[in-house]
Amino acid sequence: MNGATKIGSASVETIDCQTLSQHPPPGQPHITPSHPCRSCGLNEHCLPALFSGQPASLRDSVLSNLIRHQEIHVLRREYLFRQDDVFNSVFIVQSGAVKTVLLDAGGCEQITGFFFPGDVFGLDGINTHHYTTSCLALGNARVCAIEFAQLEKLSSSVPSLQHHVFRMMAREIERNQHTMAILNHKSAEQRVAYLLLRYALHRRRLQLPILDFSLPMSRRDMANHLGLAMETVSRILSRFQRLALCRIHGRRIVSLNIAALQEHFEHTPQPFMQ
Repeated sequence: MNGATKIGSASVETIDCQTLSQHPPPGQPHITPSHPCRSCGLNEHCLPALFSGQPASLRDSVLSNLIRHQEIHVLRREYLFRQDDVFNSVFIVQSGAVKTVLLDAGGCEQITGFFFPGDVFGLDGINTHHYTTSCLALGNARVCAIEFAQLEKLSSSVPSLQHHVFRMMAREIERNQHTMAILNHKSAEQRVAYLLLRYALHRRRLQLPILDFSLPMSRRDMANHLGLAMETVSRILSRFQRLALCRIHGRRIVSLNIAALQEHFEHTPQPFMQ
């Protein structure tokens, strides 16, 4: 499939490696189906790393059967999937960022998570066979969609792939537990610091610049996810600047003192909890 795919009520551009290799659009590069991950900068942090030392034919066969590439654009407020859609794939962010949103019975939206390059999301649909959240892009984003039925099938014959799937799930569970602990027990300043640190440290792990970069999420989205008022987030960011923890212009992080921000996060007095 190549072109526009309907997911929920949204149109998502789908790029299929095999179709492009046979009939590339005018002016577009030829893409070989046996190398679906060859141009991705996450090779060392993602599925291709599992096949280090393995025959290239095995790597190419597994990856070409697993992965298709999809691109979503926030300008049209497109959904990759919607809450209660039938579950069929898990996803890995290749570039950009996405958010997952839970719509409660009263119609209020709660942002349940932000996902950055290398992050896995969509795992919440495994249990009930329906996605429990909706997913939207934060700006332009490219994600890899992995069909879960095919993943299960290949995992049974490739032990390293099965182990990696278990690790992906475990990391996501651990991150969710850590985030819930932060949101339930930390002060407003610590919550904002945590979100800044999480994104900055994620960039550092991927060897991306941690000076002069832009946050993918708006202050409104930050506030929604952290359970704070937008004015509170803005006030805290201004205080961080006065404390020389960071310099911020809009979403642009001009500088960030990670060590000092970590120290501030760990030693900020806790609010009184009844």
